[in-house]
Amino acid sequence: MMYHSLLFGLAALAGPDEAARLDAAAARMDAWVYTDGVVHHEGHGPRPGHVRDLPVRIEADGDCVRWVGEGWDEAVYFGHGVWIGPPWEPSPAPDRERLVRWAARPSLWLRWAAREPQRLAADGEDVLWGFSDGLARIHLTEDDAWVRWEVAHPVFGPVTQELRWTPERLVASIAEADTRWTLELQRGEPVSASCPDPPARVEVTRLEDGLYALAVPEADSRVLLAVHGTEGVLFDAPLSSAVGEALWETATGLAPDVRTWSVVVSHHHPHYTGGLRPWVAHGATVFVHPELKGWLHDQLVAPRPLEPGGRPKLKVARTGTSLLDGLVELRAIDGASGHTDAFVVSLVKLGPPTVYVADLGRRRADGEVRVRGTWPTDLGSWEPEWVFSGFPLAGPARFPFAEARAAVP
Repeated sequence: MMYHSLLFGLAALAGPDEAARLDAAAARMDAWVYTDGVVHHEGHGPRPGHVRDLPVRIEADGDCVRWVGEGWDEAVYFGHGVWIGPPWEPSPAPDRERLVRWAARPSLWLRWAAREPQRLAADGEDVLWGFSDGLARIHLTEDDAWVRWEVAHPVFGPVTQELRWTPERLVASIAEADTRWTLELQRGEPVSASCPDPPARVEVTRLEDGLYALAVPEADSRVLLAVHGTEGVLFDAPLSSAVGEALWETATGLAPDVRTWSVVVSHHHPHYTGGLRPWVAHGATVFVHPELKGWLHDQLVAPRPLEPGGRPKLKVARTGTSLLDGLVELRAIDGASGHTDAFVVSLVKLGPPTVYVADLGRRRADGEVRVRGTWPTDLGSWEPEWVFSGFPLAGPARFPFAEARAAVP
């Protein structure tokens, strides 16, 4: 909560000047590259106060940084979110991971921070930066630079965390949950990283002819794509405009002959509507519950300079609305969802009838089926064979409808 309050406070003070200062410093520091050194690690030794020295080498290639040394071999990918691997897993603290993992290439980190001027504010000769750990102070001169922030650590007490650069040396002092470490690196020639392929933004699984599961790892969600002739329907567009654009590129790549695209919105949560703007910009028609039409229109026309926009084509999704020559039927279940007051489920009849329910039902890894609400008993004349589960990715994309019906309390 405090983090968001800091950002709101900075937003009132922010302007382009601070971002320009970071960009200018990045240009000066492009040649400040650090490769080989040592990590002084404290906290897990044989006795209190023991410090272990671990040699380390930093490799970097584009958006990937790899740390190689005694005891670890870790790659970090900075693209659509922050991923640590291999295998790639999303990082829970993207701001801090970027700062620490990009420390050996400070110009990359400065340019990334400059892309979000709303997080920046001037304080005398320094720049303040609001990020996941609180409020940091950035100090920039011709001969050195540092980033510093204070934390009240539950183990070590008050701790000052800092990354300090000079043209010849980097020193970083960081406190983790139960350890603290100091990184010392010397300037060197850049070393290319042998990183695995970047994590996919959208992973495609063909379910039937014209029916695809599109998994979005960064959202821990999957959506459904149905294609018939020159028409295509996407069921929900999660998370963000960047994800929405990736879904558009995936869908149009799978179905290049489609001329008419639609999106069916199951419910209003950002996890399912945050990626709509690119689809609107590309001319897709959006089907939405009648109670949400006005709200969604306002969301889609609200000015957002850094995101795509367009005049939304909204249609009401009512019980009985059909798409794809009757191969898709919509139904408003509302309170039966057990989740939101306005909810639309979809029956897709490409192959065995499948009901798309977003996050209303799933089969866990241990085989247990869980559902929200009473929707499996409120589908009228529908007789689906399968349930398509949109969340989380840990479970299967589809499971038998009979199991969902049996799971209703």
